[in-house]
Amino acid sequence: MPGPWYSTEELADILHVDPSTLRRWRIAHPRQGPPYVQMSKRVILYSARDVEHWIAQRRVSPGRPPDAPHRDRPARCAGVK
Repeated sequence: MPGPWYSTEELADILHVDPSTLRRWRIAHPRQGPPYVQMSKRVILYSARDVEHWIAQRRVSPGRPPDAPHRDRPARCAGVK
């Protein structure tokens, strides 16, 4: 698996949330939070790349409409989800 991966506890620490928050996001309908990989019933991993992308999508610039593109970040590349 290329790139760093985080456990639920590691990502919770990075995001400054309780691990139970990530667990709730995973079972919410519709799903919330960053994409994850369920390795087994008890092992969930989060790709650092997916987490960074998820955070970037939630960036808010004051004084700009919520759906306006940011000038300081490139537009989404074709094929990147």
